[in-house]
Amino acid sequence: MIQTPHETFLAAPAGRYCVLGTAVAWCASPSLGGMVLWARQSEAETRAILALLESCLRSMDPSFAVILDTRGVDLVDPEPLQILFSWMVAHLGDLAQRVRLQACIIREGPIGFLLTGLMPVTRQVQPYRIFTDAPEAFTAVVGDAGTALCAEIEAITLRVRDVPREVRLTREILAERFDTPFEEVSRRLGMSPRSLQRALARQGTSFHNEVVAQRLARAQALLRSGDLKLGEIGARLGISERALGLLFQAKTGLAPAEWRKRNRG
Repeated sequence: MIQTPHETFLAAPAGRYCVLGTAVAWCASPSLGGMVLWARQSEAETRAILALLESCLRSMDPSFAVILDTRGVDLVDPEPLQILFSWMVAHLGDLAQRVRLQACIIREGPIGFLLTGLMPVTRQVQPYRIFTDAPEAFTAVVGDAGTALCAEIEAITLRVRDVPREVRLTREILAERFDTPFEEVSRRLGMSPRSLQRALARQGTSFHNEVVAQRLARAQALLRSGDLKLGEIGARLGISERALGLLFQAKTGLAPAEWRKRNRG
């Protein structure tokens, strides 16, 4: 999936993800989306998340599945919880008609059971299942492709959690256009190229690594959602078909065609 700014995700979420404070919203296809939450959501973050969900409902298929991962939530304040409760009650009818399955991944303990307890309290009638194991949840919803999708979502979450501003904004700019020159990125961040290099290095990455990651994400989105030939995908990414194969072999251990076969839909 490709990281995009919030506004871009709202316009066309399929094959993309965006970061909202302490949450990642993702949409693998019009029939499958989800969210990963961590830390402690504020009222503002909760309202932003719900506004995004409400907008994305218009872009999803009439029937779709949702995977919600709350294992990283370590504290729940009553005000955001009340906002979430009210939103669920207000959208109960639409959710009941359209959500074919909601899988909730929780961390065992009071917070996990508190969050899952919202569903019966709001009299939700769509099917839902509770999991403590993420790969198991993804497999239950997606089938054989669930393990790979779970790994992709967890890798995305790992990249964005507690990410400093310089790294996060670099990724957002490259998500818009992965061939953006380094000098332009540093200028947009109001930093010298050397300062940006140091900031990226402190996080164990580099501008080159971030470009490669965005190129791979764009290639995966094209492979998953269409039937373009590998040479055409490479051309769109500015690399040869052979270079595309080497990229996938290095990063996924699979050839592009095999990756597509395992992750279509």
